[in-house]
Amino acid sequence: MRIRWALGLRAIIEGQSRAANFSFDLLTYLIMKQRDWLADFKDQCRRNLERTVEERMLHGFCYVYKPVMDDAPWRSFNSTAEYRQWCIENLPKYLGYGEPDAQQLKVIDEA
Repeated sequence: MRIRWALGLRAIIEGQSRAANFSFDLLTYLIMKQRDWLADFKDQCRRNLERTVEERMLHGFCYVYKPVMDDAPWRSFNSTAEYRQWCIENLPKYLGYGEPDAQQLKVIDEA
């Protein structure tokens, strides 16, 4: 809001139309946004460095429950082929296990 008001005020003071100053205003806006973003990024880095290693480890990872995979404390397989077969038979498709379907193969071929 502050940026828009300042840019509009400059156009009124100089007696120029907003259309004529569009590129200058856009450039000014982008520079100001970049400065805000950079300042925020530097503040976030500083805050993270003030944390202990334990706090960084605690907040640095995001646990996501994976159905079937997380339901048993452990599993063992005699071979990688046996593990892959178990994945195909038991895990939901959205976890990324199993053979690609026709649409996925098409995307892979186009790439």
